[in-house]
Amino acid sequence: NFKYDLLEMGVDWIFLKKYSQNLKTVLDFGAGCGRQIIGCHTNLPKFKNYIGIDASLNGYIVQNQLYNTFSMLNDYKFYDLLDFESSSINVDEKIFSENRTVIHFPAWTNYDLIPNNSLDLILACHVHNELSRSDFLRLMQLVEKKISRNGIFYVRSELGIWGDTNYEDKVNYHA
Repeated sequence: NFKYDLLEMGVDWIFLKKYSQNLKTVLDFGAGCGRQIIGCHTNLPKFKNYIGIDASLNGYIVQNQLYNTFSMLNDYKFYDLLDFESSSINVDEKIFSENRTVIHFPAWTNYDLIPNNSLDLILACHVHNELSRSDFLRLMQLVEKKISRNGIFYVRSELGIWGDTNYEDKVNYHA
């Protein structure tokens, strides 16, 4: 149902574009198919860093492919923190202050790596009805500690339910 995700992303950016002039660092919580990186790259004149967070294995795999391809095509550095975790390599916190990065972040990883007050935009689109209690608390921790003073927290549910029984092996996530 990627076409519906793109449609909803377009609606997001119709709204967000009026606030986009100074947004540089974006975190997408529950990044789904990863589409918001395209919206950020296209609509944010000062865009330089993107963090995609997800807990779903299917979503994480799709995001990883998209983020890696996007990074190669647009001269961004790509870091998948799951690679660091599975290799027992320590993550250098400096990657969060570099320019032109895409950082892929498993939802269960320690958010202390993300500098406080460093996020200009936190997106939580098409995800809140999938969040467990602990996921919701993780999201609120990000909003409380990581968003900048003039940052934006953007939450959106589905604009409609289309083909909900065709989603991830017939699981009704978005119904």
